[in-house]
Amino acid sequence: MVPPLREVLQDPGTRNAMALNPNTFRFRDGASLVVAAEEWPPHVFFRPPADGTTDENSRLQTISGPMANMINILAEKLNFTYKLVQPEDGAWGSRLPNGSWTGMVGMVNRKEADLALGPFGRTENRAQAVDFTPSFFFDYRCILASKGTAEVDPWCFLYVLAPPLWIGLLGAGLAVWTAAMLLTAKPRGVCLGWRGVRTLFSQMQVITNQDVTWTTVGWSERAVLGGWVVVAAVVGWAYAGHLTSLLAVRRAPTPVQSLQDLLQRPDLGVSVKTDTVLAEAMAVSHKSRFWPGSLFDADLMHQVKRGEQVVVTTSLLADTLMAHDFITTTTCHFYKSRQNFIATNHCMIGQKGSPLTPLITSRVTGIVEAGLYKYWLAAHVPRPRECHRPPSSATAMTSLSLHNLWGMAVVLVGGLGLATAVFCIELVVGRRE
Repeated sequence: MVPPLREVLQDPGTRNAMALNPNTFRFRDGASLVVAAEEWPPHVFFRPPADGTTDENSRLQTISGPMANMINILAEKLNFTYKLVQPEDGAWGSRLPNGSWTGMVGMVNRKEADLALGPFGRTENRAQAVDFTPSFFFDYRCILASKGTAEVDPWCFLYVLAPPLWIGLLGAGLAVWTAAMLLTAKPRGVCLGWRGVRTLFSQMQVITNQDVTWTTVGWSERAVLGGWVVVAAVVGWAYAGHLTSLLAVRRAPTPVQSLQDLLQRPDLGVSVKTDTVLAEAMAVSHKSRFWPGSLFDADLMHQVKRGEQVVVTTSLLADTLMAHDFITTTTCHFYKSRQNFIATNHCMIGQKGSPLTPLITSRVTGIVEAGLYKYWLAAHVPRPRECHRPPSSATAMTSLSLHNLWGMAVVLVGGLGLATAVFCIELVVGRRE
């Protein structure tokens, strides 16, 4: 029977050999370790037991993924066996006010486990409770959010020209109107106010591509009005072309691209995996909701798809969540923020001061330098090309409807209503006269 590690370490000769030859040491008669693990795709996957049993503890008898490859290589190199255990709270570990620790960090700190797979982000608080192995992976945090529905904006005809261009067009129109009033001779019998109104309406006819008769005298007036016609023609052509493209292309909005964008959206909730490095960093945010279960939970993903929540997690896990959703639904519902933040190393942890940690250190360094961990990750992270860099726009394949163009309908109905009101006023005034 293989003795547990705590019994093996009671032999002074064994401890001395571990300290003198950490790179070549192997347990002569083997050792049995207790290893804490929690499912964290794509690093650790729990696999159902081969015998088909469904006991709660039996599912921990077998794991897969990069961390499973890591612990299996260490077991072969150091000649030990291991038993997997899962923390009751399913957490990585956080320090309580009384100084104790929860999750896997707590199990290692209380010597209930010899190692914990994690992988764990290195923090100052955790370093006071456990020892870290060398880092074998480096990752950033990002925001995972739901893409909006790709549709035509009913008010897109107002957004074709940027506000500065609208202001510039209005300024040019006023300048042309002023020049026309100064350079054009006033017809006989026409008052100055009516002449100004007619000039303004003639300019509006030009900018809206209507037929207009404008009597001018002299080349100076022709130069001013000709310049306005050229400006109106260029703006009109550009407007028509841009509007056509907006109606033909549907865009899926992706508004949350940074933490600043997230702070400006009070309607969005923020979900963070509990007892993680990120949860510790975001504990001061009143918007944060710490999610105790798996981030693959269907209820959480449904809330994110509806646009009620966003998930703040590692970039690698965000890729995995998007790929998992695409494989399930064949649609890219999510996107990652362009901004990355809170970069951390990822390590395993061991008991504080344990002579086992230096043995693992040399082996982990060799695995990382050989590029094996990145290779294992690439094999376990599904990366459908459709969702890697999904386009934010798509060509409309359906006919336009009132749902897409109701903004224009509002302008049309409003204009007809105003014209009707003016017509009725003219009838009343004409009868009185």
